[in-house]
Amino acid sequence: MRDEFVALLLSQVGQHEGRDPDGTWNNEQRYSKETPGLEWSDGQPWCATFQCWGAHRTPGMEPLWPMTASCLTAVAWWRQRGRWSNYPVLGGPFYLGPGGGTHTGVVVAYDATTITTVEGNSNSGGSPEGDGVYRRTRARSSIYGYGVPAYPEGTISADPKLGGTPTAHVNTPNTALQEDEVTPADLQAIGSAVANAAIPRYDQSGKHIGDAPMYLLIAGFDLGFQRLDRTLAAQGAILKTLLDQAPGVDTQAILDAMDKAVGGAVRDALASDVVHVQVDVNGNTTAPKGA
Repeated sequence: MRDEFVALLLSQVGQHEGRDPDGTWNNEQRYSKETPGLEWSDGQPWCATFQCWGAHRTPGMEPLWPMTASCLTAVAWWRQRGRWSNYPVLGGPFYLGPGGGTHTGVVVAYDATTITTVEGNSNSGGSPEGDGVYRRTRARSSIYGYGVPAYPEGTISADPKLGGTPTAHVNTPNTALQEDEVTPADLQAIGSAVANAAIPRYDQSGKHIGDAPMYLLIAGFDLGFQRLDRTLAAQGAILKTLLDQAPGVDTQAILDAMDKAVGGAVRDALASDVVHVQVDVNGNTTAPKGA
């Protein structure tokens, strides 16, 4: 979980917030919009929100992370749970400033004197009011403290009480999990879900008459439309032959009206097993409807 979470955050390095018409950075970014409960924070400092976005998208991660846009609230969350340290924690958050309320990022590596981080709302100089997602190196002496996530694979930290690992770095997967990546396993799961899905069927009065497998409905629609298309083509050819023999009749106008009506009927066929289309010889059509 730790490696996947960090890899996801690192995949965002280089992303930037928006700008106002005068070119000023404005704190508007995707991470607030895409994190349930934090949509309101768009346009606000977003260093903590960026981490919540990653936690939301990493399976099983949300309960292990303070889902808040506030650094001070996050620090309190870690402290209340007894998961706070003065030492770097791999894959855990660091906090800067008085009470840890100025800025935050996630530790991706550390040694005796520095931490390597991925941070939202920073810049190339390490500002806590920056413009994008950056990978940074910071002095350990500048950090207020660290949260200790309860990763299922265990904790890696320089804290003597937590194992005292002197140096560490995240082993990011060979293929980092991208935020919108669809894997072959995902496609197989989607196909299986479609194959096993059941769609409720109702009669014309609205009474439920049972369920039908989705794949049979899809196949039935396809076959039904093929038959409809062949039938209409044959009927159209016969109609054209008859109309061509009638003086003063605009054959093409009638066929065009019929084609327009049939197009609407096919759309309505998704909700009905019968298609009803009316076309009169003057080229007027009624609204298609399910019979």
